[in-house]
Amino acid sequence: FFFVILQMSNCLMGINVGCYLLQQGLKISAEHTEVSLWGLKEGRYWLMVTASFFHADASHVVNNMIMMAAYAPELQHRIGSFGMVMAYVLTGWGGWLLTLLWSKYKYKDMADYVWSCGSSPCTYGLNLMLLCLAPFERVCTVPRLPVWLWLWLLWDVPSLLREPKLLRAWGLVSLIVTILYGHLFSDADMSCAVWFVQYLVKVMLLRLHTLAFNPGAPQSSDHAAHFGGALVGLLLSYCYTDGCLGISHSSTECQFRTAMVSGVCSWLFARLVLDF
Repeated sequence: FFFVILQMSNCLMGINVGCYLLQQGLKISAEHTEVSLWGLKEGRYWLMVTASFFHADASHVVNNMIMMAAYAPELQHRIGSFGMVMAYVLTGWGGWLLTLLWSKYKYKDMADYVWSCGSSPCTYGLNLMLLCLAPFERVCTVPRLPVWLWLWLLWDVPSLLREPKLLRAWGLVSLIVTILYGHLFSDADMSCAVWFVQYLVKVMLLRLHTLAFNPGAPQSSDHAAHFGGALVGLLLSYCYTDGCLGISHSSTECQFRTAMVSGVCSWLFARLVLDF
């Protein structure tokens, strides 16, 4: 039991939840936790790290932790505790760097006051990293919940926490998804690749649902950060696939092709939703 609790992937998720509770309890200002050009100009370079652990609201942190909990144990098994920490930090850096660059391009002089936070660039980057290393690795194994319940938790709970009215129509969509998956597939079919793709489908459907029922709602997700984190995860997977960090694979060509396809899919995803 204590071994499971002390696994680095679980520790990282625990830190995320702890930071959110601390932020809510102490009312910590966003200028001390969220990344922005203004904060970096003021010398708050720690924001490039803290932004990956603090979240905007309960829905934000719950969504990211469910997403990460599904595959993190399998990734840590392949890259180790130290690799897990470094990959988490580096994917976060990649996400925030691209966010800052995109904000400067899009908002010009007002870019200094664009704030962003959350572990989303890390969850995207780490998921893509495992996808490139082991696309058919089974996920959603710890704790031993049925996959349909994992899907329901990911698709419904964050939306319920953010806006209960969403569930009037969105709940039906997620219910159909979980029922279809339960009838068409088994728990063993939930691979890293399937988990990654279903999450992209969820994000797209949820945004289309929001546009249909609340057209004036702004885009709240920082997709530039998602894309930046995914790119770093892709680059890190090359290191491990080549064996230069102590892990060797017999099907390097297959893994390379998977990585390239994943990169292209991530790019297309970013272009589709970046300006929604």
